[in-house]
Amino acid sequence: MTTNTIQTVEIITRGIAGPAGISDGDRGDVTVSSNGTSIVIDSDAVTYDKIQDLVTANRVLGASAAGTIGEVQITNDYISSSASIALSKLATGALPTAITVTSANISDLSIVNDDVNASAAIAGTKISPDFGDQNIVTTGTVNGKVVIAKTDLSVTSNSAGTSALSYENSTGVFTFTPPDLSSYLTSVAGSALTGTSLASGIVSSSLTSVGSLSSLDVTANITVGGTVDGIDIATDVAANTAKVTNATHTGEVTGATALTIADNAVTNSKMADDAIGINELSATGTASSSTYLRGDNTWATVSGGASAFTGLSDTPSSLGTAGQIMTMNSSANALEFTSDLSFSSGNATFAGDISLANNKKLLIGTDGSNAIPLQIYHNGAHSSIQNFKGNLHLAGQNVRVTNANFGETFISCDVSSAVKLYGWGSSSAFFETTANGAKTTGKLEVTGGLSGSGHQNLLELKHPNTTTTSDGPAVLFNGYYDNSDASVSNEWAFAKIAAENKGSGYGANLKFYVHPGDDDQTSSVVEALNISGNGTTANATFAGNVTLGSGTSPALTINASTDSNSTANEAKVEFRYNQSNTNDSIGYIKLVENATNSFDGHLSFGVPYNNSGTPATHDEVLKINFDKTATFAGDVSIGGSINEKIHDETFDAASENIDPAKGTIQRITLSQAGHTIGFTNMTNGESVLLMIEDGSSGTVTTWTGVTWVTGNAPTLATTGYSLIEVWKAKNSADADTVFACHVGDVA
Repeated sequence: MTTNTIQTVEIITRGIAGPAGISDGDRGDVTVSSNGTSIVIDSDAVTYDKIQDLVTANRVLGASAAGTIGEVQITNDYISSSASIALSKLATGALPTAITVTSANISDLSIVNDDVNASAAIAGTKISPDFGDQNIVTTGTVNGKVVIAKTDLSVTSNSAGTSALSYENSTGVFTFTPPDLSSYLTSVAGSALTGTSLASGIVSSSLTSVGSLSSLDVTANITVGGTVDGIDIATDVAANTAKVTNATHTGEVTGATALTIADNAVTNSKMADDAIGINELSATGTASSSTYLRGDNTWATVSGGASAFTGLSDTPSSLGTAGQIMTMNSSANALEFTSDLSFSSGNATFAGDISLANNKKLLIGTDGSNAIPLQIYHNGAHSSIQNFKGNLHLAGQNVRVTNANFGETFISCDVSSAVKLYGWGSSSAFFETTANGAKTTGKLEVTGGLSGSGHQNLLELKHPNTTTTSDGPAVLFNGYYDNSDASVSNEWAFAKIAAENKGSGYGANLKFYVHPGDDDQTSSVVEALNISGNGTTANATFAGNVTLGSGTSPALTINASTDSNSTANEAKVEFRYNQSNTNDSIGYIKLVENATNSFDGHLSFGVPYNNSGTPATHDEVLKINFDKTATFAGDVSIGGSINEKIHDETFDAASENIDPAKGTIQRITLSQAGHTIGFTNMTNGESVLLMIEDGSSGTVTTWTGVTWVTGNAPTLATTGYSLIEVWKAKNSADADTVFACHVGDVA
């Protein structure tokens, strides 16, 4: 191969741009066409970083109707009526009034007394009639009737008159009017009266008036031939004579003149309410607020030191009327309390289970403000232990956390021993503490990464002896199916920190090893990378080749030495070789940014020109600027050929322009007659070879902005190509001029 050397050549790498200033073709994220007048953004080119940041927080891009997209906040209008929104996405608080809660939405047994408004007008038809032993208190009526306590009943007597008996159901007052018998006495002689009594024989059938008597004692017989107030006394008395004689009675009441109630004949239904009080009981002992009635009919003091039942009185009203606090539920065989039961001192001992209904809590302790700090309960689905003050201590000699039937251990804690974590039904611990730290069995996965704050180490491996010169701890990557051999020499790959004696002090290298990959797996691992320090800087040495990156991702990223908008920054890659244990630089590549807040730097390539110096002196041999120009410091030698892509284009418009940015060799097909071709996109130093094909009928009528070497525009060939060389340079008058020359025609 012959090397041609061109002396003093200035290469200008500026392309011809269209009217919009950008030449046609793929320009990164966009594609330019039609001489720069049409710019189309490529698919997937607009990334999230290229989209304008939100002006307002908690907004998304969208619109409530077709049209312009903007920042909007999600409201009810943006949610589809068919959207199935999970309950976990709903905020807490009161439900909107438009939401209807049906019986199916309410958990069984979940409504308690506090959930019912005191002003709720609940119809009586909604309440089961069986109130058990609970008292009914109402300010209304029962079946339309006012409820009156027995103690509020009274009788009011009127003066004699028309006999009557009435009852006022709003007050409980009976009103009685006795009959006026004065009309049955026609006359009474004064001598017949003895005090307030009638003399013997004074009453006869001729008595028509007796006047007014406050009372009347009759010591003789009274013969009545008629009726008394419409009643036939002679007939009625004769009919009932046998009923008032001293007959012998049988059944629940026996005897004649002296009647006896049979044993066990007076049942609960035959006893009047509140008829029996404590004083009527024949129990032994003394009834008081500190004693109770035992099963052996003895008043006894409560065992365990309790001196009284709070709220329990020794009066009859506390056991059978409104306000009673203790009843016996015979169906449940249980003693039920309707008020709080407290013990002023002593302990309470239960020989059986203590049962609490769902959402009923075992309340323990007080925090001084009548709040209960410790609560234990079950809500029908889950059990909870809640502690609202201080620490909740779970203490024991040995502590186990297991499943419900104690068949599987989740956590075990032993005194002066390990704390172990289990899982997946395993009887062996996956993680446990040791005397010096912790260990895990199996693979430890960190899916979210290790994070920390401040200057804390995320992962720290320490040598057990801080003064030893032996190798430090290693991170092993084992690829064997049989993991029994844990020696470093038989692992496939690992990294370790190797200590190295540095004389009076200790230095350390970070070394990475890999297995060479032989099939028999008998070779030991070899060192692949050694990162070491020399007292001032750190170096990395690779034992073999280094391959960086693949695909379109950056293979190597080098950051600038500083991060400032007012200081020139540079990112530099330097190439060195080791000669006589001296690292000498043999070249560099660096990207330099100017001291402005813009990307207007340049990319430089340098090589040493004075190898005798220590270090060698470097000089910049190539500088590529941000404006797409490149400057070589010396001669440029091209040892091979330069191949260019040939641009093919069909001119469809009446007026077209030649754009050198599309290529220095262009094949143009004319689609119509009468084209006008211009060269407005050309700059000094640019040239292009045109191969024009007339398309059997195409012609060029006008060439604008061009000077023909021969003085006249050529006549284009009707077959094959007409070759025309076009370039721009200064003419003899030092004016920028586009020159053209018809080279010839080819088939």
